[in-house]
Amino acid sequence: MFSESKEHIVCISNVFKSLNWCNENSKNYWIKYLNLNRGKIYKIINKKKNTMNSSYSTLYRP
Repeated sequence: MFSESKEHIVCISNVFKSLNWCNENSKNYWIKYLNLNRGKIYKIINKKKNTMNSSYSTLYRP
């Protein structure tokens, strides 16, 4: 999160956009988690940098 490298990719969960993809148990977990931690997360995310969905974070370079 604090890297200045342009080669470094930061991936976060897409729970900040929507919870429609979650089942009820997951949805309840994320609602509680985000209510408790959203402010802390927003403080450490550099909004000037691009982020990617963590569902697609397994990128490999040869």
